Amino acid sequence: MVILPYFTSYTEVIKLCRAKPVLIEKNNGKITKEELENKKTDKTKLIMICSPNNPDGHVIDEDEFKAIKDFAIKNNVFILSDEIYENIIFDDNKNKSFASDEELFKKGLVITINGMSKAFSMTGWRVGYVHARDEIIKNIKVAKGHISSNTSSISQYAALEALKGFRENIEIFENNTEEFKKRRDVLVSILKDDKNISLKSPSGSFYAFIDISKILNRKYKDRTIKSDLDICEILLKDFNLSITPGLAFGDGNFVRLSFAADIKKIEKAANIIKEFSEKIV
Repeated sequence: MVILPYFTSYTEVIKLCRAKPVLIEKNNGKITKEELENKKTDKTKLIMICSPNNPDGHVIDEDEFKAIKDFAIKNNVFILSDEIYENIIFDDNKNKSFASDEELFKKGLVITINGMSKAFSMTGWRVGYVHARDEIIKNIKVAKGHISSNTSSISQYAALEALKGFRENIEIFENNTEEFKKRRDVLVSILKDDKNISLKSPSGSFYAFIDISKILNRKYKDRTIKSDLDICEILLKDFNLSITPGLAFGDGNFVRLSFAADIKKIEKAANIIKEFSEKIV
Protein backbone atom coordinates (compact mmCIF):
# COMPACT_ATOMS: atom_id res chain seq x y z
CA MET A 1 0.00 0.00 0.00
CA VAL A 2 1.28 3.46 -0.93
CA ILE A 3 -0.25 6.74 0.29
CA LEU A 4 -1.00 9.36 -2.38
CA PRO A 5 0.90 11.46 -3.27
CA TYR A 6 4.09 9.42 -3.01
CA PHE A 7 7.79 9.77 -3.75
CA THR A 8 8.24 8.76 -7.34
CA SER A 9 10.43 5.68 -6.70
CA TYR A 10 8.04 3.94 -4.29
CA THR A 11 5.76 2.30 -6.83
CA GLU A 12 8.64 1.37 -9.13
CA VAL A 13 10.57 -0.32 -6.31
CA ILE A 14 7.47 -2.33 -5.45
CA LYS A 15 7.12 -3.44 -9.08
CA LEU A 16 10.78 -4.46 -9.16
CA CYS A 17 9.98 -6.77 -6.22
CA ARG A 18 7.24 -8.33 -8.38
CA ALA A 19 4.57 -6.93 -6.08
CA LYS A 20 1.60 -4.71 -6.88
CA PRO A 21 1.37 -1.16 -5.52
CA VAL A 22 -2.09 -0.31 -4.20
CA LEU A 23 -2.69 3.44 -3.96
CA ILE A 24 -4.38 4.89 -0.87
CA GLU A 25 -6.20 8.21 -1.21
CA LYS A 26 -6.59 10.62 1.68
CA ASN A 27 -10.05 11.65 2.87
CA ASN A 28 -10.16 15.43 3.37
CA GLY A 29 -6.40 15.42 3.49
CA LYS A 30 -6.13 12.58 6.02
CA ILE A 31 -5.26 8.89 5.99
CA THR A 32 -8.20 6.88 7.35
CA LYS A 33 -8.64 3.35 8.61
CA GLU A 34 -11.70 2.99 6.36
CA GLU A 35 -9.67 3.67 3.19
CA LEU A 36 -6.95 1.28 4.33
CA GLU A 37 -9.49 -1.46 5.03
CA ASN A 38 -11.30 -0.87 1.72
CA LYS A 39 -8.08 -1.30 -0.27
CA LYS A 40 -6.81 -4.29 1.72
CA THR A 41 -6.54 -7.71 0.07
CA ASP A 42 -5.39 -11.11 1.30
CA LYS A 43 -2.02 -10.29 -0.31
CA THR A 44 -1.43 -7.00 1.53
CA LYS A 45 1.98 -7.13 3.20
CA LEU A 46 3.18 -3.58 3.80
CA ILE A 47 2.12 0.06 3.93
CA MET A 48 4.63 2.74 2.89
CA ILE A 49 4.57 6.01 4.84
CA CYS A 50 6.60 9.19 4.33
CA SER A 51 6.11 11.83 7.02
CA PRO A 52 6.85 14.67 6.53
CA ASN A 53 5.87 13.79 3.02
CA ASN A 54 7.61 14.31 -0.30
CA PRO A 55 5.98 15.85 -2.36
CA ASP A 56 3.27 17.66 -0.37
CA GLY A 57 4.86 18.24 3.06
CA HIS A 58 2.04 16.49 4.93
CA VAL A 59 2.83 15.48 8.53
CA ILE A 60 0.82 12.59 9.97
CA ASP A 61 -1.24 13.62 12.99
CA GLU A 62 -2.29 11.52 16.00
CA ASP A 63 -5.54 10.30 14.40
CA GLU A 64 -3.70 9.14 11.28
CA PHE A 65 -0.98 7.52 13.37
CA LYS A 66 -3.57 5.53 15.31
CA ALA A 67 -5.43 4.52 12.14
CA ILE A 68 -2.24 3.18 10.55
CA LYS A 69 -1.11 1.49 13.77
CA ASP A 70 -4.46 -0.23 14.36
CA PHE A 71 -4.63 -1.37 10.73
CA ALA A 72 -1.10 -2.79 10.85
CA ILE A 73 -1.67 -4.70 14.10
CA LYS A 74 -5.08 -6.02 13.12
CA ASN A 75 -3.88 -7.29 9.74
CA ASN A 76 -0.26 -8.13 10.67
CA VAL A 77 0.98 -5.68 8.02
CA PHE A 78 4.43 -4.07 8.08
CA ILE A 79 4.80 -0.29 8.22
CA LEU A 80 7.72 1.00 6.15
CA SER A 81 8.29 4.47 7.57
CA ASP A 82 10.43 6.86 5.50
CA GLU A 83 11.54 9.53 7.98
CA ILE A 84 14.14 11.33 5.88
CA TYR A 85 12.48 14.74 6.56
CA GLU A 86 11.82 14.14 10.29
CA ASN A 87 13.82 17.21 11.36
CA ILE A 88 12.17 19.64 8.93
CA ILE A 89 8.78 20.36 10.50
CA PHE A 90 7.01 23.69 10.77
CA ASP A 91 4.63 25.49 13.12
CA ASP A 92 3.22 23.33 15.94
CA ASN A 93 3.24 20.08 14.01
CA LYS A 94 4.83 17.03 15.62
CA ASN A 95 6.20 13.96 13.90
CA LYS A 96 6.06 10.67 15.81
CA SER A 97 8.18 7.75 14.66
CA PHE A 98 6.22 4.51 14.33
CA ALA A 99 9.17 2.65 15.87
CA SER A 100 8.68 4.69 19.05
CA ASP A 101 5.33 3.00 19.65
CA GLU A 102 5.90 0.19 22.17
CA GLU A 103 3.22 -2.14 20.82
CA LEU A 104 4.37 -1.83 17.21
CA PHE A 105 8.00 -2.19 18.28
CA LYS A 106 7.38 -5.38 20.25
CA LYS A 107 5.53 -6.94 17.32
CA GLY A 108 8.39 -6.01 14.98
CA LEU A 109 6.04 -4.49 12.42
CA VAL A 110 8.02 -1.29 11.74
CA ILE A 111 10.79 -0.83 9.19
CA THR A 112 12.29 2.64 9.56
CA ILE A 113 14.40 4.15 6.79
CA ASN A 114 16.30 7.41 7.05
CA GLY A 115 19.41 9.12 5.77
CA MET A 116 21.73 12.09 5.84
CA SER A 117 20.76 13.86 2.62
CA LYS A 118 18.03 16.22 3.80
CA ALA A 119 18.32 17.59 7.34
CA PHE A 120 22.12 17.26 7.28
CA SER A 121 22.58 18.54 3.70
CA MET A 122 24.84 15.58 2.91
CA THR A 123 23.29 14.58 -0.40
CA GLY A 124 26.57 13.67 -2.13
CA TRP A 125 27.74 11.43 0.70
CA ARG A 126 25.08 8.82 -0.20
CA VAL A 127 24.40 7.56 3.33
CA GLY A 128 21.12 6.00 4.35
CA TYR A 129 20.19 3.60 7.11
CA VAL A 130 17.44 1.23 8.13
CA HIS A 131 16.12 -0.17 11.41
CA ALA A 132 14.04 -3.37 11.50
CA ARG A 133 13.96 -6.79 13.12
CA ASP A 134 16.93 -9.08 12.54
CA GLU A 135 15.57 -11.34 9.79
CA ILE A 136 14.54 -8.33 7.70
CA ILE A 137 17.96 -6.72 8.02
CA LYS A 138 19.63 -10.00 6.98
CA ASN A 139 17.53 -10.14 3.82
CA ILE A 140 18.20 -6.47 3.08
CA LYS A 141 21.94 -7.18 3.32
CA VAL A 142 21.64 -10.03 0.84
CA ALA A 143 19.82 -7.84 -1.71
CA LYS A 144 21.96 -4.74 -1.08
CA GLY A 145 25.21 -6.63 -1.55
CA HIS A 146 24.23 -7.48 -5.14
CA ILE A 147 22.76 -4.10 -6.06
CA SER A 148 25.43 -1.56 -5.08
CA SER A 149 28.81 -1.26 -3.42
CA ASN A 150 29.11 -0.51 0.28
CA THR A 151 29.01 3.05 1.52
CA SER A 152 32.57 4.34 1.85
CA SER A 153 34.14 4.43 5.31
CA ILE A 154 34.68 8.19 4.95
CA SER A 155 30.96 8.73 4.39
CA GLN A 156 30.07 6.48 7.32
CA TYR A 157 32.35 8.36 9.73
CA ALA A 158 30.97 11.68 8.46
CA ALA A 159 27.43 10.44 9.07
CA LEU A 160 28.27 9.36 12.62
CA GLU A 161 29.75 12.80 13.36
CA ALA A 162 26.68 14.48 11.90
CA LEU A 163 24.35 12.44 14.11
CA LYS A 164 26.52 13.18 17.13
CA GLY A 165 26.53 16.87 16.24
CA PHE A 166 22.73 16.85 15.99
CA ARG A 167 22.42 15.77 19.61
CA GLU A 168 24.98 18.27 20.84
CA ASN A 169 24.02 21.26 18.68
CA ILE A 170 20.31 20.91 18.08
CA GLU A 171 19.90 24.70 17.86
CA ILE A 172 21.74 24.62 14.52
CA PHE A 173 19.06 22.34 13.07
CA GLU A 174 16.31 24.39 14.63
CA ASN A 175 17.74 27.46 12.89
CA ASN A 176 17.85 25.56 9.59
CA THR A 177 14.21 24.57 9.98
CA GLU A 178 13.28 28.16 10.77
CA GLU A 179 15.00 29.23 7.55
CA PHE A 180 13.01 26.67 5.56
CA LYS A 181 9.86 27.98 7.24
CA LYS A 182 10.66 31.55 6.10
CA ARG A 183 11.07 30.30 2.54
CA ARG A 184 7.81 28.40 2.73
CA ASP A 185 5.99 31.46 4.04
CA VAL A 186 7.34 33.63 1.21
CA LEU A 187 6.19 31.10 -1.40
CA VAL A 188 2.74 30.70 0.14
CA SER A 189 2.24 34.46 0.59
CA ILE A 190 2.89 35.14 -3.10
CA LEU A 191 0.71 32.33 -4.44
CA LYS A 192 -2.12 32.24 -1.88
CA ASP A 193 -4.48 34.61 -3.73
CA ASP A 194 -3.89 33.28 -7.24
CA LYS A 195 -7.25 32.44 -8.82
CA ASN A 196 -5.94 29.65 -11.06
CA ILE A 197 -3.85 27.64 -8.62
CA SER A 198 -4.08 26.61 -4.98
CA LEU A 199 -1.46 25.64 -2.47
CA LYS A 200 -1.90 24.07 0.95
CA SER A 201 0.88 25.30 3.19
CA PRO A 202 3.30 22.39 3.74
CA SER A 203 3.65 21.22 7.35
CA GLY A 204 7.15 19.85 6.79
CA SER A 205 9.86 18.93 4.25
CA PHE A 206 10.91 21.58 1.70
CA TYR A 207 8.43 20.90 -1.09
CA ALA A 208 5.23 22.60 -2.22
CA PHE A 209 2.64 20.55 -4.11
CA ILE A 210 0.72 23.08 -6.18
CA ASP A 211 -2.78 22.30 -7.44
CA ILE A 212 -2.97 23.28 -11.12
CA SER A 213 -6.25 21.49 -11.97
CA LYS A 214 -8.03 24.78 -12.81
CA ILE A 215 -5.47 25.46 -15.54
CA LEU A 216 -5.92 22.15 -17.34
CA ASN A 217 -7.76 22.27 -20.69
CA ARG A 218 -7.35 26.05 -20.86
CA LYS A 219 -4.97 28.03 -23.05
CA TYR A 220 -1.60 29.69 -22.69
CA LYS A 221 -1.05 31.79 -25.81
CA ASP A 222 -2.27 29.45 -28.59
CA ARG A 223 -1.50 26.23 -26.72
CA THR A 224 -4.11 24.14 -24.94
CA ILE A 225 -2.72 22.86 -21.66
CA LYS A 226 -3.62 19.20 -21.45
CA SER A 227 -1.46 18.02 -18.58
CA ASP A 228 0.96 18.88 -15.80
CA LEU A 229 3.74 17.93 -18.23
CA ASP A 230 2.63 20.77 -20.53
CA ILE A 231 2.85 23.25 -17.67
CA CYS A 232 6.34 22.08 -16.71
CA GLU A 233 7.48 22.33 -20.32
CA ILE A 234 6.11 25.87 -20.73
CA LEU A 235 7.66 27.07 -17.47
CA LEU A 236 11.00 25.60 -18.47
CA LYS A 237 11.09 26.86 -22.07
CA ASP A 238 9.39 30.26 -21.69
CA PHE A 239 10.32 31.19 -18.13
CA ASN A 240 13.50 29.19 -17.40
CA LEU A 241 11.89 27.65 -14.31
CA SER A 242 12.27 23.94 -13.60
CA ILE A 243 9.55 22.19 -11.58
CA THR A 244 8.43 18.56 -11.40
CA PRO A 245 5.15 17.19 -12.81
CA GLY A 246 2.78 15.79 -10.21
CA LEU A 247 2.19 12.68 -12.28
CA ALA A 248 5.61 11.48 -11.09
CA PHE A 249 4.10 11.41 -7.59
CA GLY A 250 0.79 9.85 -8.58
CA ASP A 251 -1.36 12.93 -9.29
CA GLY A 252 -1.30 14.89 -12.55
CA ASN A 253 -3.43 17.68 -11.07
CA PHE A 254 -0.36 19.02 -9.27
CA VAL A 255 3.22 20.17 -9.82
CA ARG A 256 6.00 20.07 -7.23
CA LEU A 257 8.26 22.98 -6.41
CA SER A 258 11.25 22.70 -4.07
CA PHE A 259 11.91 25.65 -1.78
CA ALA A 260 15.39 24.44 -0.79
CA ALA A 261 16.89 27.61 -2.26
CA ASP A 262 17.55 31.14 -1.03
CA ILE A 263 14.59 33.44 -0.52
CA LYS A 264 15.33 35.61 -3.56
CA LYS A 265 15.14 32.56 -5.81
CA ILE A 266 11.93 31.44 -4.09
CA GLU A 267 10.40 34.87 -4.66
CA LYS A 268 11.46 34.79 -8.31
CA ALA A 269 10.05 31.30 -8.84
CA ALA A 270 6.74 32.16 -7.17
CA ASN A 271 6.35 35.33 -9.21
CA ILE A 272 7.08 33.40 -12.41
CA ILE A 273 4.32 30.94 -11.58
CA LYS A 274 2.00 33.84 -10.84
CA GLU A 275 2.94 35.54 -14.12
CA PHE A 276 2.27 32.33 -16.01
CA SER A 277 -1.08 31.91 -14.27
CA GLU A 278 -2.15 35.41 -15.25
CA LYS A 279 -1.62 34.57 -18.92
CA ILE A 280 -4.01 31.62 -18.82
CA VAL A 281 -7.26 32.18 -20.73
